[in-house]
Amino acid sequence: PEWTASAGVGVEYRNLGLYLDATYISDMYGTALNTSSRRDIEGNPDARYGKTDEAIVLDLALRYRVTDSLSLVAGISNVTGEEYLVSRLPHGARGNQPRSYYGGFEFRF
Repeated sequence: PEWTASAGVGVEYRNLGLYLDATYISDMYGTALNTSSRRDIEGNPDARYGKTDEAIVLDLALRYRVTDSLSLVAGISNVTGEEYLVSRLPHGARGNQPRSYYGGFEFRF
């Protein structure tokens, strides 16, 4: 892509932290031909050609510090459920990661 940017903001109070990250990705050509056409060089329809989509993806994370060495973490990736094309190669258009949830712990030693 020609442009990518990321920014994040977080708020922490005592043992609790809440974080929001945003990532912008501009559209880009699917092949080195740099054409918006979805046809190959012979004029045949081909999903590998054309452009991907631009997108803004938001991620949310929560952290709770249980002790100085143990924290519980949870989050949502792609909070808004944004759907866009991330690639056209090698086998045609492919979408991004859907909204997903995660949880776990961090241990520092």
